[in-house]
Formats: sequence, structure tokens, C-alpha cells
Amino acid sequence: MENIEKFMINVPEKDIDLLHQKIDLTRWPDEVNHKWSHGTDLNFLKELTNYWRNEFHWRD
Repeated sequence: MENIEKFMINVPEKDIDLLHQKIDLTRWPDEVNHKWSHGTDLNFLKELTNYWRNEFHWRD
């Protein structure tokens, strides 16, 4: 790559609100206790979605 240019993505507030609603309504499965061998580790996914919902600043 010759030049890397900074860019902004405009995500409407209503879309962020919808994402928050979907995260809030998530029905988590029971832990299978296979960690990563049968898909994503449930605890990791819960921590990640908590970060998206409560800590990530979508406007920064």
C-alpha cells in the first residue's frame, strides 16, 4: 500500500440502538464446556458482547 487514508463511517444512531436491543435480548445457551473445540467459547462471547454493549464508543 502506498497511502493509508483515514476515513469515517457514519452509522445511524437507530442502528446502534437496534444492536444494543439485540444484545440485551440474547438468549444464551447452556455452557457445553468444550471451549473452542465446538465453536466460540461462551464466556469469551459474553465478555465481547458486554464490551460492545457497555464500553465500546461507537462514535470514536
